[in-house]
Amino acid sequence: MENLLHRVAYHADIDTRRAMGVPPRRLDPEWKDFSPRPYGKEIFKYFVHTKTLLYYEFWSYDQFYSEVTRAIIPIDPEMHEWRHLPGSKVYGVHHSETTTERYKCDKVGIHFNTVMTAGWPVFIAKPRFV
Repeated sequence: MENLLHRVAYHADIDTRRAMGVPPRRLDPEWKDFSPRPYGKEIFKYFVHTKTLLYYEFWSYDQFYSEVTRAIIPIDPEMHEWRHLPGSKVYGVHHSETTTERYKCDKVGIHFNTVMTAGWPVFIAKPRFV
């Protein structure tokens, strides 16, 4: 039984090991050079294959804004102008420390179906895992 507990603890994270009464172990030397890829305060991408526009903005810990727009195409890169296609939907979330607001908007049958964004996203030409 003791061998089984040590085997489970070997694969457990540090918090689980501590809860089991097992001291933390030394990190593998390969983790010495670990450097996670940081991301900026915002992520703005357009997936050409699915015509999906993603926008995420992070202000501080536990505060962010997210918007996903489906069925949208770029019109003018100079003016940052986009056109909603028939059946376009916009999903959004604004989360702060005290509230979380969600919204969903169908862009069907609208007269003014063009929008402008503050910047121009990174274009992703094909799906990543095909």
